[in-house]
Amino acid sequence: MPRPRADFFAGRAVSLAEWTVRKRERRTPAGHPTLPRRALVRFHPVETRTPEEIRKLVDEGAQLIDVRTGHEWEAGRIPGASHIELSELSGRTEEIDRGRPAVFYCRGDNRSDMAAAAFAAAGYEASVLAGGVQAWIEAGLPLEPEGGYVAESGEAASILEARERGVQS
Repeated sequence: MPRPRADFFAGRAVSLAEWTVRKRERRTPAGHPTLPRRALVRFHPVETRTPEEIRKLVDEGAQLIDVRTGHEWEAGRIPGASHIELSELSGRTEEIDRGRPAVFYCRGDNRSDMAAAAFAAAGYEASVLAGGVQAWIEAGLPLEPEGGYVAESGEAASILEARERGVQS
C-alpha cells in the first residue's frame, strides 16, 4: 500500500506525526501467511504544548524528557530535562514517574510524538513540546550548558559538527 501524500491529511484533525506504519499479516487464498504489508495505524492522541506552557508545567512538577541522541543532548538541552534516547526508552520506562505529567521533546517533534503517544497509550499523562527544542530557542528560552545550541540529528551530522567545531577551535 503506498504511503498517503501530505495533502491527504489536509483539513483533518490529526497531523502526519500522529500516524505510523505498522506491518499487517496477509494470507494467500490457501490461508498460508505471506510477507507482511504495511498499513496505517493511528497513534494514541497526545497534547502538544507551547514552550511557555511547558515551562509552566515543569515549574509545577512535570517531568521533561529529551529523547534525542547523545550528541544532540551534549550540544544543548532544556534546563532540568532528563535524557533518555528514543531507542532506549522502552527499556527505561521505570525512570519515568507515572504519577507526574511527562513532557517529551526532541529537535522538531517527530521522535517525541512517538514517545508521548506510546506513554499516553500506556496510561501516562504525556504531552509534547510543539516544535521541539528548536521552538524553545525561537521563544528566547535558555539552553544548558552555556553556549548550548540545537544540533542536527543523526550520526553523520554529529561527525560533521565535531569536525567543524574542531576546525574553529
